[in-house]
Amino acid sequence: MEMATEKEFRILIVEDEDLIVEMLEEYFSLVEPKLKLSFAKNLQEARQLLQKDSFDLCIVDCNLPDGTACDLFHEKAFSCPVIVTTGYVDEKKFASVKQFTKKPVFLFQKPYLPADLLEKIKELLGHN
Repeated sequence: MEMATEKEFRILIVEDEDLIVEMLEEYFSLVEPKLKLSFAKNLQEARQLLQKDSFDLCIVDCNLPDGTACDLFHEKAFSCPVIVTTGYVDEKKFASVKQFTKKPVFLFQKPYLPADLLEKIKELLGHN
């Protein structure tokens, strides 16, 4: 199920749980090496990467050591579609966040399988 194009897609993953980072890094390098992943462990690192690079997609854990994904939406930090991963969904908060961006925002419930995340990534990048 490889992507049909030779284009490389740049994805920022903001995640503070080392096990999830390792799992995603390993899975995507084996299954979909055309996805070029960058990782940030907190909002500060994410802000730095978002300022110096452009990404085709961002995957952001909702709760991070120095704040929440909502902070980045309020700062209008994203110029691409965003997948927010979380173990707890506050529908009201999520609805209010969606009004701060014109880009697509999707919620992905934790725990998730890397294969399910990859399917959503392909859908958002237009490569089913």
